[in-house]
Amino acid sequence: MDPNPIMPQRLPDLSDKMRLFLAAVRDDEIENLRFVVRMRDDERDRLEYVIQNFTKDDLETLSDNFENFRSMKRFGRFGLWLFGFIVAGASAAGVVRAFVLKDPTK
Repeated sequence: MDPNPIMPQRLPDLSDKMRLFLAAVRDDEIENLRFVVRMRDDERDRLEYVIQNFTKDDLETLSDNFENFRSMKRFGRFGLWLFGFIVAGASAAGVVRAFVLKDPTK
């Protein structure tokens, strides 16, 4: 990447900050920038809301959860039942551990 990028000369209607931003965009980021530019206004508003209100860890957790949902969908109805039984079993184990197997000395 050029450490002294050339300022674009064909963008006279943009602010200086925007021109500097566009001059600093790397070649491998251009597709992501195109994706954002092609968004509808409501999609852009939603993206802005997500960026402002969620941390990176929150977004990683959401991504993992969506991947779990995609996995369940791939397995179909059987997968939903299987995952349901797994969740129910884990919940039952938690209840048993919390209420039945309490330490009697406490």
